[in-house]
Amino acid sequence: MLDFFEQAANLKNIKRQGWIDKLGIKNPESVAEHCYSMSVLGMVLSELENLDTSTVLKMVILHDLAESRIGDITPEQMNQEKKNQLEDITICKMLDQLPKNISVKYKKIWNDYKEKQTAESIFVHEIDKLEMILQAVIYSKNSSFDLQLDTFVKTAQKEIQNKRLKEILAKLLQMI
Repeated sequence: MLDFFEQAANLKNIKRQGWIDKLGIKNPESVAEHCYSMSVLGMVLSELENLDTSTVLKMVILHDLAESRIGDITPEQMNQEKKNQLEDITICKMLDQLPKNISVKYKKIWNDYKEKQTAESIFVHEIDKLEMILQAVIYSKNSSFDLQLDTFVKTAQKEIQNKRLKEILAKLLQMI
């Protein structure tokens, strides 16, 4: 189990590659920071949506966990199908380091997340995009030049369907 914890802690060292590649951010957030921010969003907003907050938080923690071993791979680096396969293999190997009953439970949550069939999994995918825009607002406020955020904005607008999250997104976009 200690190897699992050490690997998970490595998310603190993995920078979010999209911010580097697309905007040239010199010191972008880490994947761990992104997951923490998503956790806060998920904790509060899942309660407002009457979702299973425990499941939402577990999904948030699991959703980028494989990146602790494979890094933050962007669509420009690898096609989505290959990336999904690599993440799936990696997270399953990581979860296999845990006691069987926990591993089975977390693999089910991971599969639910991937399949996007439950209200919680759809919600987590959407707060992933909402957090991206929240971070874009933070970068925009701290930048002395105009950031080209069109790609990020279009992705969020396309992916976010939840009414409450759309309202929050609209407010965030006004801040850019």
